Amino acid sequence: FYAGLTGAAERRGDGELAAAARRLFESAIDRKGYLTGGVGANWKGEAFGRDFSLSNGRGYLEGCAACGMYDWLTELSRLDGPGRYEDVRERLMYNALLGTFNADFTAYAYPNPTASAEPRYAWHTLPCCVGNVPRVLEDYKNRMWAVSAAGDRLYLLHFISSTGGEATVQSEA
Repeated sequence: FYAGLTGAAERRGDGELAAAARRLFESAIDRKGYLTGGVGANWKGEAFGRDFSLSNGRGYLEGCAACGMYDWLTELSRLDGPGRYEDVRERLMYNALLGTFNADFTAYAYPNPTASAEPRYAWHTLPCCVGNVPRVLEDYKNRMWAVSAAGDRLYLLHFISSTGGEATVQSEA
């Protein structure tokens, strides 16, 4: 929902929707999100909780919430430029999403609390994970670089080995 709201704001040039999306982001990250990038502290309803109601080690932080946040961050980056959104994406990818897997990617955990003795399982039968997690992992390569809306700046978003094709830069004399 938040990704759709933000995308509509950007595509329509709607300042009120854009301001609402930014307020929601500040709330989600600054008051309801974990330092790891994980979101969705409450298992009941797989939802955000009240401001600063973050359980120490027992937050729900399910993998598909990380995928949803990934999509929202993409829309926010289109709206305002990469900046802070890509910093959040990096934490989200390395901790909240990749943290749902064991070291050799043979087992998965649906919730991803910051501290848990719960075992991981070979796969999860919920249909959202089957498509969301691989889709996000495959898309990450598309988020290595960004160009400013004016086309005058190139941003390196994530410090991962990558290459770009040759480009010709033309300037008006």
